[in-house]
Amino acid sequence: MVAPIVNFGKLLGTINVYDVSAHAFSSDDLRTLGFVAGRAAVAIENASAFEQVRDSAIRDPLTNLHNGGYLISFLQRELRRSERLGGRASVIGIDLDNFKAINDSMGHQEGDRVLREVASIFCGQLREYDQAFRNGGDEFVVVLPDTPSSEAVRVAARIQSEVDSYAAGMADTVGVKLGASVGVATYPKDADNPEELLAKADANMYENKRARKQGKLAA
Repeated sequence: MVAPIVNFGKLLGTINVYDVSAHAFSSDDLRTLGFVAGRAAVAIENASAFEQVRDSAIRDPLTNLHNGGYLISFLQRELRRSERLGGRASVIGIDLDNFKAINDSMGHQEGDRVLREVASIFCGQLREYDQAFRNGGDEFVVVLPDTPSSEAVRVAARIQSEVDSYAAGMADTVGVKLGASVGVATYPKDADNPEELLAKADANMYENKRARKQGKLAA
């Protein structure tokens, strides 16, 4: 006996009941199962709506990365797990160089497109269980569970290189060279709580930004 789970004309699934005997189910049984399926449809739709609302609350609508509000709670969980297992976790702070000039010269719509494409570049360099966050404006954070500092530095370098490659063709159009400054911090070597770990990564990122600017001026 099969009853469809339907809500406002949308098929969500079926409830299937089996019996090895012939003619095991009556029309009353089918009506009862249909009633249960109707209640199940409401419950499934409510749960789906809740998940959508919850997901929208922790994601940046422009890039679809997780947002800064979710960053601390996610990082707290990862650091507790690393402490429990005796492991390491790293974060990468990322700030886009000269992004404001792109907004000023090409408009915010084009700037939004660049943010989406750069976010995709970040994700392309990460493992399935790593997480990238848009921390506001043109600032991003990547959390790398089970990752020592040496590996995090390599990931940061790949991200930086990929953004440079992406920006190479843009400079001719905009007259501005987009780039990414990066900074790495690792638990427990650099800090043992989320706030200090992020602050250390941020400080290292600004040191990288100063070095990049000085290098360009020298060149």
